[in-house]
Amino acid sequence: MEHVLLSVHVLASIVFVGGATVATSLFPRYAPVAEPRPPR
Repeated sequence: MEHVLLSVHVLASIVFVGGATVATSLFPRYAPVAEPRPPR
């Protein structure tokens, strides 16, 4: 049972940390696309 919980823990960390890593690495590429809003 301990091996199952460890496997689930490792897979969950890969999924969550991997998603955050991909989002962070793609942010500089798409950040300049956003146009500044005119002040109101």
